Amino acid sequence: MFFYNPNFYYITIALQAICAIHCIRKGTQNKWIWIIVFLPLVGCIAYIFTEMFSSRDMKQVQSGMGSLLNPTGRTRQLEANLRFSDTFNNRVALADAYLDSGHTDKAIQLYESSLTGLFTEHEHVLTRLILAYYTVHRYDDIVRIAPKVAKLPQFNLSRTHTLYAIALSYTGNPQQAEKEFLSLNGRFSQFEARYQYGLFLQREGRREDARQVFNRMVEEASHLSGRERRDNRAWGFKHKDFFERYVFEVDKILINKDSKRLISSGFLHMNWQHLVMNMISLYVFGIELEAYLGPLFYLLIYFSSLIGGGLLSLWLHKQEGDYRAIGASGAVCGVMFASIALFRNMNIGFLFSLPGWLYGLLYVLYSIYAVQSRKDNIGHDAHLGGALIGMLVAILIRPAALAENYGPILIITIPCLVFFYVLIRRPSMMLLGVDYFKKQDIEHNKQYTIEDKYNTERLSRQQQIDDILEKIHKKGIKSLSRREKEMLDEYSRSTR
Repeated sequence: MFFYNPNFYYITIALQAICAIHCIRKGTQNKWIWIIVFLPLVGCIAYIFTEMFSSRDMKQVQSGMGSLLNPTGRTRQLEANLRFSDTFNNRVALADAYLDSGHTDKAIQLYESSLTGLFTEHEHVLTRLILAYYTVHRYDDIVRIAPKVAKLPQFNLSRTHTLYAIALSYTGNPQQAEKEFLSLNGRFSQFEARYQYGLFLQREGRREDARQVFNRMVEEASHLSGRERRDNRAWGFKHKDFFERYVFEVDKILINKDSKRLISSGFLHMNWQHLVMNMISLYVFGIELEAYLGPLFYLLIYFSSLIGGGLLSLWLHKQEGDYRAIGASGAVCGVMFASIALFRNMNIGFLFSLPGWLYGLLYVLYSIYAVQSRKDNIGHDAHLGGALIGMLVAILIRPAALAENYGPILIITIPCLVFFYVLIRRPSMMLLGVDYFKKQDIEHNKQYTIEDKYNTERLSRQQQIDDILEKIHKKGIKSLSRREKEMLDEYSRSTR
């Protein structure tokens, strides 16, 4: 099998070592360690292209290769400068570095503490703070501080103005939001603002108006230079209606009965890195499975897993009408676990040879944890659903595998059954420990499912407030911890 090729081990070990060292030194994406370990070749390729050689890091190369190999070096130097001399400039410089490297919470703390005395309305600090708030979806805070910079002439056509309009749209101010979006409208310019305006119109149910906005942008694209198209390619230079018709969206499936989205969403991907990672995974795990079962049974496992993962996501997010998802990861996980179920002695080469059943068990346990904790924007529920359906269909196709490989299959199945039992009997447990997107990377937060992420964060926050109120009812307000009192105060301010 492909997994036993010695060259695969050597290449994997080298790539894993490089990526793991870089990831540990960078210290902002712990989830990458899991991806590098459990998807060695695929995870390493994805990490290299999305983290080591992202546009942000490539810009840093211009000021020295050291920043690529030691991404935290500049930040540590700025931290030392602040410890030595706690000045406004040192504080803001460190906050900027934190924000650029993904430590958004630390950046917010420094920016907020800098807005004192003569610097209460400092333009740079306020604009960067608005960007930081936007990154972690604190839209109420954007609406609160944006008027301080709105009076500046450079605000009118700035990205800060766009973020202010977006924040208004998410805080119950649609009329004011539309007014701000319209003030940013202009031909051959302000593509991000116009793209966000189109999304706003879609959320308001004005699909025809949104289509007109996107069509005008597409028409203008043909008159832009190549560099201008590249600079603005993220803002609608392809028709979004196609994407909207086929993306997985809860309300569209449950209310509009548009069930084709369970399958069509598997052919859509967020970017080319997302597509490449899925396709390499499919090749690595699928090549032997197709040879063993034949193409028809292979396709049956693939599409059954795709639908199964979508159905589990639909069930878990049935109260979140705007929840959206794309990608073939559920189907790929189904192929992966079908291989584990059928190939009893399959080993997967990492830094050491890991038995397939142990890989499957660890993957299931991590997926269950990730579904419960909701610490990233990855569809772990679809992965888990696809994996289980893929294994089940493989056993139905080759029943003898259950007798030959019952031990590993049982080991993988038991935690899943416990998970579903808890999910059915104690669904509130799925919201424990939620601190959604607290450490989300900046680039990752620019992806198009922003409305989904905000709605899910709001749901988890409301569950936490409900738990606090129940605690007051049973034990009195003196029983609250300091953290719980702070959360209650913050919630009270946001609802005034």
